[in-house]
Amino acid sequence: MIDYTVSLRARKDEIITEYLSSYYSHIPNINSVFGFSDQCKLYGGRLYKREITDYEINELREHGIYYSIPLTSHYVNLETYNSSKKLLSKNNVKGNSVIVTNDNLAEWIRNDFTNYKIESSVIKNINNIEELEYYSDKYDEIVLHGQWNSNIEKLNTIRCKNKIRLFTSMGCSYNCPSKLCYKNVSQINSGIISTVGIQCTKDFISRKELGAVKFNVNDLILNGFSKFKVLPIDNIAMYI
Repeated sequence: MIDYTVSLRARKDEIITEYLSSYYSHIPNINSVFGFSDQCKLYGGRLYKREITDYEINELREHGIYYSIPLTSHYVNLETYNSSKKLLSKNNVKGNSVIVTNDNLAEWIRNDFTNYKIESSVIKNINNIEELEYYSDKYDEIVLHGQWNSNIEKLNTIRCKNKIRLFTSMGCSYNCPSKLCYKNVSQINSGIISTVGIQCTKDFISRKELGAVKFNVNDLILNGFSKFKVLPIDNIAMYI
């Protein structure tokens, strides 16, 4: 069965089921959603805004759609981990998952909250087979950058295809040389710095504006991949 997880990042005030049917009507089977719920210092990737409530998480689970928590901050210590335990505890349900960049955080969650699947975030930026095989022993799933999708020969050297999750499309991060904003936003969400002056690589290094880069999912399925990560299809570059 093909497994799709979809982003809540474009959600505004829609009822959760209406949002999913509006943005993801082309997805035949949504298995999980990822986005921010309670405020947490371990969020990364994007600035915090609440995208789903506890009631909605439970409502979706009744329909077989689980919750994936994006704890992708680069800046993790025992203090920030302990401050997140309430969020982790109430969502520690079979079928739910956490998306993680920091290896220590992955280990702590696996030891303390045994129901979660632990997913390695795309922000970890695994870019070769040696790294992939190393992390495949540490994580239940690994999200690879979209650049992998553009190289079928490289994809087909992967032995643990059942652990791999691929993007169906990407925005500005597809051809970003350093992804400077990821660490910058992690600092803001963790309270290390203020929201003033979010940094973007394009302020220092020019790159071609590609807009939404979409991949041929059928080709990826034919090559043995079955887990996919889906971003909003409207104005996708706004939400990366």
